[in-house]
Amino acid sequence: EALKVNGTLTQLDVRFNLMSSQLRNELEAAVALNRARSLPDTDTSSVDASAMQRVLGTSHFKREYDAGEAPKFQHQLLGAVSDILAQHCMRHGVSTAECTNFFERLQKEAFRYHDELLTQIPAAAQRMWTSAHELSDSHKWELCSILNEAIRMDIPECMPQIAIVARAINELCVVRRPKADLRFPPGGVCWRGGGLPDTHQPFYMPGKKYRVPGFLATSFSEDKAEEFLFRAYVVNQLPAVKWVVELDPRGENEFKYRCKHVDLVRRANVPGEEEFLFAPYSVFTVLEVHWACPATDDDPHVVRLQAAIDNRKEPEDLPLAPWY
Repeated sequence: EALKVNGTLTQLDVRFNLMSSQLRNELEAAVALNRARSLPDTDTSSVDASAMQRVLGTSHFKREYDAGEAPKFQHQLLGAVSDILAQHCMRHGVSTAECTNFFERLQKEAFRYHDELLTQIPAAAQRMWTSAHELSDSHKWELCSILNEAIRMDIPECMPQIAIVARAINELCVVRRPKADLRFPPGGVCWRGGGLPDTHQPFYMPGKKYRVPGFLATSFSEDKAEEFLFRAYVVNQLPAVKWVVELDPRGENEFKYRCKHVDLVRRANVPGEEEFLFAPYSVFTVLEVHWACPATDDDPHVVRLQAAIDNRKEPEDLPLAPWY
């Protein structure tokens, strides 16, 4: 196992240091753009202005996802993750040493469950998604945030690797699980907490149908959503928002009405905590909104959404959410 770890770390150094000059120039430009933005680097919910002109049908993500397939071996998954990290660190001016250290911690955590890496690659991918490890003390990114940033920015150089990881995670979609392992949120409702700048309120009008350009994590627990909206309000000083995501309640017992693009995630480090993870570019319709003034952790905005049953049956030119 030590040889496997060292070998993959060496590959990471090589990939990071031997990037083409063209890619380096592009990534350095992205670094400058990111530094000019006022949002903290822990944010994973905002879409750049350029992305607002994009739709699923024209995205690099769709092109690579449709052309790719789920990884079958550990080196495919770990290699994709190492490439994604190298490019992320270049964009944000993070040192090679910090990047390597982060990957080493992620990989060591994965190797604790070596059976997954040998025979259950989707489970290993999901475990990496839920990892609580942060990039460094000065860069509070978790792997899930890094993956989502690349998806929402639709960075072409990252998309082949992103597609590999996304396909691995989506192998655990609820419709592919055995019936005995199926879980349905109580009352058919999932929860998500966060912040929502006032400038994005006009987008979320009742009747609006849209796609989310990234994985969207929702909890079975309203209390967990309260925790996240508190953090957004107190730490990030954003107007608090509670997202209420409704699924067709008939889906609990009838496959026809079951959401086809959501993954059941059981967080490895938090026994009993479960969430529904919606696949990138999932479709939602705004049912109802309550705008609080001011929106605080005690009285947040509330946006009630209906999750689509099958993303594939929805238009590919739907607008993208500016914040989620």
